[in-house]
Amino acid sequence: MIKKTMLSLCLMASSIAIAQTQQEQLNNLNAAQAQILAAEQARQNEMARQQYEAQQQAERQAAQQRAQQQKAQAQQRAIQQEREAKAEQASRERMYEQQKDKEREQTYQDKLRQQELEARDAELAMKKAKAKRADDFAEQELSREKAKTDVIQSEADATRNISEGSKNLQTGQGQGAAKANSGWFK
Repeated sequence: MIKKTMLSLCLMASSIAIAQTQQEQLNNLNAAQAQILAAEQARQNEMARQQYEAQQQAERQAAQQRAQQQKAQAQQRAIQQEREAKAEQASRERMYEQQKDKEREQTYQDKLRQQELEARDAELAMKKAKAKRADDFAEQELSREKAKTDVIQSEADATRNISEGSKNLQTGQGQGAAKANSGWFK
C-alpha cells in the first residue's frame, strides 16, 4: 500500500513538476511525503488501535472464560460438597440405624438372659419346694409307716394278750380241772 501511495504521489509530483518550479516541487514533494507519513502514521495508529481493541476484547473474553470456568468449578465444588454432605448424612443415618439395631439386639439378648435367669430361679425354687415337700412327704410316709407299724404292733400285742389270756384261761381251767379231779371229793 505504501508503494501504491508512493507511486501515485510520484505521478502527481511529476505532473505538478512540469507546471511548477523546483522549489514548489520540493515543497509539494515534502508536503506529499508528510501526507504519506501522516497517512502511514494514521494507518499504523489505526492498526495499533485495532490491535489494542482486539487484545482488550481477547482479554475480556479470556476474563469471561476464566469467570465462567471459576463459576463452573465453584458449581462443581458445590455439587461435590452437596454429594459428600448427602453421603455423610446417609452414612450417619446408617450408623445410627445400626446402633439402634445393635441396642435393640442387646436389649433383646438382655431380656432373654433375664428370662432364662428367672426361669432358672423358678425351677430352682420349684426344686427347693419339691425337696421341702419331699421332706414333708417323707415325714408323712414315715408317720404312715409308723402308724402301720403301731397298728401291727397293737394287733400283735392284742393277739398276744388274747393268746396269753386264752393260755391263762386254759391253764386256769386246766388247773381247776386238775384240782377238781384231784381232790377228795371227787
